Amino acid sequence: MLDNTIIPIELDGKTKRHSYIIINNYEAILIDPGTRGDAQQVLDVLKKNNALKLLKAIVIQNSYPDTLGALEVFKEKGFDITVIAKRSELDMLASTGLKIQSLESLDYVYTFNNNETLTFIETPFLPYPESFVTFYSGRNILFSATLFSQSDLQNTTVDDIKNATRLFHESYLPSSDFLRPVLKVLRKYPLKLVYPKYGTPLRGETLRKIMDWISRIDFYNTQQVVYKKTEKRKVFNYIAICNHMLKKLETVYERNRITRIFTNSHITLEKTPSLEISETNLNGYKLYNYFFDMLYQKEGVTWLGILEPMVKKYHKMYKIKQPAIYTSKLYIKEKQIQTLDAEKTSLLSEVESLNKKINETTDQLLRCPITELYNERFMKQHMINALKTDDDSSHNHGIFFIIIDDLDRINKRFGKQVGDETLRSLVYTINQHKEENMMVFKQNGPGIIIHDPEASLDSMRDFAGRLLNSVRNSTVFIDKTTISIALVHTAQIDEQLGTERLINHIFELGTLRIERAKNKGHEQIIDQSSDTEDFIEGKILLIDEDETNRNLMMKIFSRIHFDVVIASDIYEALNMLEWQTIDVIISEINLSKLDGYQFKQKLNESKALKQVPFIIASHHKTKEVINRCNILGVDVVLQKPIMPEEIIGFVKRFKERRMIG
Repeated sequence: MLDNTIIPIELDGKTKRHSYIIINNYEAILIDPGTRGDAQQVLDVLKKNNALKLLKAIVIQNSYPDTLGALEVFKEKGFDITVIAKRSELDMLASTGLKIQSLESLDYVYTFNNNETLTFIETPFLPYPESFVTFYSGRNILFSATLFSQSDLQNTTVDDIKNATRLFHESYLPSSDFLRPVLKVLRKYPLKLVYPKYGTPLRGETLRKIMDWISRIDFYNTQQVVYKKTEKRKVFNYIAICNHMLKKLETVYERNRITRIFTNSHITLEKTPSLEISETNLNGYKLYNYFFDMLYQKEGVTWLGILEPMVKKYHKMYKIKQPAIYTSKLYIKEKQIQTLDAEKTSLLSEVESLNKKINETTDQLLRCPITELYNERFMKQHMINALKTDDDSSHNHGIFFIIIDDLDRINKRFGKQVGDETLRSLVYTINQHKEENMMVFKQNGPGIIIHDPEASLDSMRDFAGRLLNSVRNSTVFIDKTTISIALVHTAQIDEQLGTERLINHIFELGTLRIERAKNKGHEQIIDQSSDTEDFIEGKILLIDEDETNRNLMMKIFSRIHFDVVIASDIYEALNMLEWQTIDVIISEINLSKLDGYQFKQKLNESKALKQVPFIIASHHKTKEVINRCNILGVDVVLQKPIMPEEIIGFVKRFKERRMIG
C-alpha cells in the first residue's frame, strides 16, 4: 500500500493537461477529474495503484461543462464519493447524483484520516470568479489549477518555462492585476512543489524564480483595451474603447441621434448588431481625441459629462491619457457658464453654495484614503454650516447611512484589497445614481453617508430602493454585493435640540438603525416607519458574575435609555465585541477565568477596542488597583457599591465625547 504518494495523470500529451491523485494508507483524493473521455484513464490509474476502493473525494478547482461528464462516469461505476467545490457550483454539480460538499461548509480545509490536510485557497478570476487552488500540507505541495500553467513548453530550462508560463497567463487569465494579490497570499505557504493543470511541475529554485518573475510582469488578456505591451509603452485599442463609449451613450440617447454626430466625419459607424466604428482613417490617441471633439462640437458638455466616469476609469486602470477636451474646452465652457444670466445658472449657484460651505473646513479636515471621500468629521462640520445658514427653518435635510452587508466576509475570503475595491465600487455606483445636489461622505468604519439638503421622506425611500436594486444588479463588484440603508430626516427630530446636538442625534439614530438592519438581514431599508423599537442612547457591555450587581446595572441604565448586554466571562465578552457596537465597557476585577486586568490587556491589542471607554468596578479600590489600572489605560475605577449618579455621569460624558470625536 502506498503512503503519502502523489500520482500525476497526463490526460493530453499535446497540452500536457493533468489530473492528480493523492494516495495514503487510508484514502485517495482526485484533484480535477478531467472530461468524460478522460474518466476511464483515471480509473485505470486508480486500479493500477490499488486505490479504487480508497477513493473518497474529487476536488473540482475549475468547473468546466465537460467536468460533469467525468463525474457521471464515477456515479455510473457505483462510486460512493464526495465532490468538493465552491458553493456557487453546487446546483450545477447536483445533477451528477453524487454527494456534494462546499468549501465553505468545510471552512476551506479537508482533513484526511491520518490528520494531514488540504487547504483550499481562493484565486478569484484566475480564470473564473470561483476558482481556487489546493495546498497539501503533508508534502508542502500546491495543486495550482491554471495558475503557473504553461503553453507550448518545448524544453524545461528556466527561460523556456518563463516564456511558456507567460504565454499561458496572457492567453487565459484576465490580467496581472488579479494575479499579484494571489501570489502575495501564496508566498505565506512553504511551497516546495507546484503541480499545474497544464505543463510541467515547478520545484525548488525554479519555482522561486518563476514566482518572483511572474509577480513583476504586466499583462492584459483583453483585446478590447490593450493590444500589446512592450518594455517602453502599451499599445491600446482605441477603436474598442470608443465603441465602449458608444454603448454607454446608447443607454441614454437614441441611436439615430448618435450616428448624426459622425455624419460626414472621419468616423463611420455601423448600426448592427450594435453601434460600433466600422471605418476610420485615424489611429491611436488621435482617434480618441477626435471622437470626443465631435461629441463636444455637436452636443456640448452634457454628453462629455455622461462619459467622464468611464474616461477616468480607463485612465486609472490603464493609464490612458484623457482626451484633451476634458482639460481645455470643458474648463472654458464651465467658466462661460458662470457668466450667464442668474436665471439660467440657478443650479450652478446652488453647487457653488455647497462648495463654499465645504471650503470653509477643507484646510483642517482630510479625505478617506480608500474612497477619496470627505470623512465623517468633515461631514458633521458641513452639516453644522448647512443648518446654520439654511434660510428655510423647516430643514428638509435627509441623511442616508449605508453599509455593505457582507464586507467582513469579502475581506476574509478575498483579502482587504478586494474589500477596499468593493467600497470604491459602491461609491462609484452611488455617484452614478445620486442627484446633483447630494453629497457623499465616508463614515468612520466601513459605512458611507449621503446628505440630501432638499429631501422628502418619499424621495428618500424612492432613492434608497433604486440604489439597493442598482447595487444588487451591478457588474462593477468583484463578488455579489448587497447593501442596507438607514434613513434619517431632520423633520423627524426636535429642532429645539440645537444644531450640534441635532447632528449628534442624527448620527445616533442612523447608527442605531443600521444595527437594526444588520439584525434583520440583508438589503434592509430602515426609517422611522419601520424602526418600531424603542430608542436606545447607547450600549454597555457588563462583565460581572454577581447577579445582584447585574440587575442593579440594568435598572440604573434603563433610566437613561442605555441597553446593557451581559457577559459572564471575558471570552464571552470578546465574542460579543466582534459583532456588536459597544459604547462603554464595565468590568469587575475578580472573575472566574481571566480577570479584569487581563481583559483590558487583550483589548489593548486591538487599535479599535483600545479606544472603547473602560470602567473597572471593584469592592477593593486600593492604591495597587489604581496603579495597575493606570498602566493599562483604564478610564475610571469605581468603588462598589456603585453610586448610580456617579456611573451615569461617567457613561454620559464618555458617550458625548465619542459622538463629538
